[in-house]
Amino acid sequence: MDQNEKNNEIFATIYVGDLSSKTLESDLFRIFSSIGEVVKIKLKKRIEPLSSFAFVTFANGDAADRAIKEYNNFRLNKKNIRVLPCMDEKSKREDANLIVKNLPSSFTNENLYDTFSVFGTIISAKIATYADGKPKNYGFVQFDKKKSAKMAIKHCDGGKLDNKIIQVEIFDKEKRRKQEEQALENKPVKLEPKFTNCFIKNFPESFTEKDLESLLNKYGNITSIYFPLKDGTFVSKGFAFANFESHESAQNAIQELHGKQIFPFEENSYTTKLEPFYIQKAQKKEEREEYLKRSFEQLSLEGQNIKRNLYITNIPAFIEKDDIFEIFSEFGSIVSFSIGIDAVNEQRKYAYVCYSTSDEAFIAIEKGNELFIDNNKLNVTYFKNKAERTKEKMMSSININSTVPFIYSSPLKITPNSSFNYEMFSNLSTTEVKNKKLFDLVLKTATNFKNEWDKLDVNTDEEFAKKISNILTKKPKNEVLEMEEYNDILTNNINYIIEEKKEKYKNN
Repeated sequence: MDQNEKNNEIFATIYVGDLSSKTLESDLFRIFSSIGEVVKIKLKKRIEPLSSFAFVTFANGDAADRAIKEYNNFRLNKKNIRVLPCMDEKSKREDANLIVKNLPSSFTNENLYDTFSVFGTIISAKIATYADGKPKNYGFVQFDKKKSAKMAIKHCDGGKLDNKIIQVEIFDKEKRRKQEEQALENKPVKLEPKFTNCFIKNFPESFTEKDLESLLNKYGNITSIYFPLKDGTFVSKGFAFANFESHESAQNAIQELHGKQIFPFEENSYTTKLEPFYIQKAQKKEEREEYLKRSFEQLSLEGQNIKRNLYITNIPAFIEKDDIFEIFSEFGSIVSFSIGIDAVNEQRKYAYVCYSTSDEAFIAIEKGNELFIDNNKLNVTYFKNKAERTKEKMMSSININSTVPFIYSSPLKITPNSSFNYEMFSNLSTTEVKNKKLFDLVLKTATNFKNEWDKLDVNTDEEFAKKISNILTKKPKNEVLEMEEYNDILTNNINYIIEEKKEKYKNN
């Protein structure tokens, strides 16, 4: 690729940031193909609370410009995404990058963009946030020209926003780094606040409050224990709190017990052993989230944020342990496995699966989320509290085609559309559109099925979209929503309709 071709590709490429980890390439293709021809999508998934991001390349730069204007701050998978120009590092102007301090707490990325866009073309505008998504009191605005940044400083520095006087200045990374280093050198050593309350988990179901008290008493006097039980049972919820009389006692217990394998192996077919015993300082929610964020960021730099432990929900109650174990064994070697009844909905079960490698777990995430069991779509996520991390490069080495849903073939009733009779479409009128959103989505795919139009007795894109969308609208509401959200599922259902029609032709 010569320099001109490289430059053209950069101008036709957009950066899509702040993506949910649930986002698929097919989601991005569905959204941005409505703007223009999408040539390439490169999605980089990261474990939450870190945001995933992607690069989307169009056939031309005009489509990229439209995508930025129409989809910046678009809501996808419950997150507002950022859509920005893709610029190489040389073209970014550090003298046009501003930091805006003392912003109102109600300010959003969109507010920040709108406030400063009057001064010139903005490449990016983002409010800094805490781990829980709450905004901090400052943000960054990157202009394309130094002149625009200078105008923004001239007119906004010292101005008022919601009765708060804001500061606007050039963001100097090197200066900020030196200030932070200097502050650390001059700052007195901050002693860790003393604590006495500890959070405890990873003990057997047979473990009782008295057992816990006996275990901890040898390290110091205990003033109170909180040991919650599952409703209507004497079985622990799996965690507890213990408050020691002194800080030293709490520290001793942590030093002697945390991370130790202090319980015997459980004898059953699936679970070989418990996770190591966990006892640490009980943290407030905000403290823990901030700690997790820092840990994840550090692990990401080290390439160690891939996990092996999965949490599976929305399993029908009648499904047995052996069935789920067999299904997920398809994706790799299972080290440990357990299953239980959902405490909120007794008609559903949940399961924990630990694979021998992170790439097996990654495959299970990708493929497991496309599984339907008796018309129930499984939900498979990383189980954060028991994560074991490995190098991030293992994720990028896995090449999975996420455009085709995986349907597990087994004696169980596991199909993508088991409750729907596709033959009803032969009598369905196409004179009116019954679901406009579904119609628009099908319309975008119509040309892909042009060779099959004669099987459906249609001659145009619109006729095809009307007939197919009206058929699919008859499906259960939850399945319609899935098709509207996931292009893979929609395409799979269209293929089923066409295959049914082909079979009908053969039989006639």
